[in-house]
Amino acid sequence: MSNFLLEIGTEELPAQFASSVIPQFEELVSRDLHESRLRFEKISCSTTPRRIFVFVTGLSSSSDDFV
Repeated sequence: MSNFLLEIGTEELPAQFASSVIPQFEELVSRDLHESRLRFEKISCSTTPRRIFVFVTGLSSSSDDFV
């Protein structure tokens, strides 16, 4: 199991926009990992005025086999 950090640099984000990004970003990353059959323990997402980041803990190193 590994950890994964994705950080996206942005122009200055308005506070209202930044707070709405967090649940959407977590949902999209979770969906994409499930579609790719990659297991993970937890997804954490946050923002700063110039960054959006997601941190995935316990990410498997390979996808599950089709059954």
